[in-house]
Amino acid sequence: MDEPRRGRVAVRRVGGDMALLIGFAITVLGVSANDLPARSYFLAGFLVLLGIGLRLEAAIIERSSR
Repeated sequence: MDEPRRGRVAVRRVGGDMALLIGFAITVLGVSANDLPARSYFLAGFLVLLGIGLRLEAAIIERSSR
């Protein structure tokens, strides 16, 4: 795998990790505080789906370059 592609895969993987982490943190804080509006949970769900998508994309790119 060439260096630019390896860098793009790493950025997608880290971006996916951050989106997952923030999405789960919003959910945990919302459940424990019990005072977040419903749109916060939609944002958390969107971030989790985005994180999963970025992680899958990075895995597919990495696997296809082998």
